[in-house]
Amino acid sequence: MAEKTRFDNIFVKIKNNPVLAIIIALGAIVIALSTFTNAARNLMDLFSNQSAVVTGTESANVSGRWKTQELSSQFNKNQKFTFSFEFDAKDTTLFGTITLAATGDNRSYKKGIRGGKIEGNIISFYTQETTWMGSEKHVYKDLFHGTVSNDEIEFIQDSDRPWEFVPQKFIAKKEK
Repeated sequence: MAEKTRFDNIFVKIKNNPVLAIIIALGAIVIALSTFTNAARNLMDLFSNQSAVVTGTESANVSGRWKTQELSSQFNKNQKFTFSFEFDAKDTTLFGTITLAATGDNRSYKKGIRGGKIEGNIISFYTQETTWMGSEKHVYKDLFHGTVSNDEIEFIQDSDRPWEFVPQKFIAKKEK
């Protein structure tokens, strides 16, 4: 007579214990349903995301020129300026420039935006600056996050500057 394998011993124990057999069968059914449900959900997500990309209904239209009202510098309340944004959106990537124009004179400073993203009605990007504090060179980012609603973008500007910067809110309106 051939020696029984470990599988044979386990199979005999399961066969002789109907409660254990039912628990194993139910476990197999739960795992199968869970796997099928996840696969179906992933498939549905794939098709819904593809249709949104094809129709372009997922992202707000931000391409064009946007401008703020006069804002005050948080470092010197007597200094006033405006931001002008020139955006071009391609799928979920946002390209463009930002111009800071001082009020009361002809000085302006134009920078390219970096890391621009658009997801639904949310846009984000940053600009990079270099400054000197004494003999030390500091590179920092001004971070912009905005929520698009019709012809307005409600922005929050933050910064990773090496000195105190309080996040500030402002609104840019689309120029027609």
